[in-house]
Amino acid sequence: MAAHAAKATRFVPAEGSARSSPLGGPAPDRPLYTVDFSGAARYAAKLWVACWQPGQPVALRRGTDAPPLDYAGLVDDIGASVGVWLLDFPFGLAAELVAAQGLPTDDWPAFVAAFVARYPSAAAFYLATHPLPRDNREARRWCDRAARTPMAPHNRRLYRQTYHGLRDVLWPLLTRHASRVAVLPWDAPVAAERPVWVAEGCPASVLKRVGLAAQGYKGASAAARAARERLLGLLRAVGLPLPRAVCARAADDTEGDALDALLLLVAAARCAAPTRAARDDPAYLDHAARRAWLAAAGRLVEADVYT
Repeated sequence: MAAHAAKATRFVPAEGSARSSPLGGPAPDRPLYTVDFSGAARYAAKLWVACWQPGQPVALRRGTDAPPLDYAGLVDDIGASVGVWLLDFPFGLAAELVAAQGLPTDDWPAFVAAFVARYPSAAAFYLATHPLPRDNREARRWCDRAARTPMAPHNRRLYRQTYHGLRDVLWPLLTRHASRVAVLPWDAPVAAERPVWVAEGCPASVLKRVGLAAQGYKGASAAARAARERLLGLLRAVGLPLPRAVCARAADDTEGDALDALLLLVAAARCAAPTRAARDDPAYLDHAARRAWLAAAGRLVEADVYT
């Protein structure tokens, strides 16, 4: 467990790097995509997708932009792409909760299949996993503690996101695009053979990893906007090629979802090049090491958060 503890590092480019990324090294050699996800009833308005193509500026899309993006369209985009996708929703549940619910604990695809079959709705998922145990604490995954994510996957503020992410995104990817998509870290042994990598990310964890406050930038106040602008300036300063229009749109988004999608590009760059990431942060583990730890700890259903 200690081997997974994230070492706090600053957003600083490597000295002498002409084209630096948030990794502190060269810009990525494959496309990076990040999704700030939502499980809300009108989720498209809160769905943001950032894209960084090699040698190009970052692009930003909202789910309500024409043509509008729904869950099925997101799955199709992922399945047809080439590159690394980081998605902001829990890919699993705490192993203890999975066992208590009678779901498979030693096979992640089997867990996802059983999850979809077991819970016909987000409300059914929430009711089945509550009330809380006697100590009144929700079961958190190991990676939630290590990456300091804000809450457990079945928390009342997150359960819809977890449910729709598992049912409407990961399950279709597993059943319709398995030959092209490697879901990390479970598919680490075959990742090199597949053109699409998909992993879990958390914007708050990205900020905490580098010692920044994961709060204060969401809201309509002048102070919140100033906080968003400071973070955008920091991302630009370390080499993320953010056009002025993208920065303006992220600064204008009072809920901070657009900025969250951009922050995830930091983690996506590390996920895409774990060897390079480890040179900057010796505590960074590659995909095979993450999967091996999960298997040894009996926590394959939990996932790992890439920061």
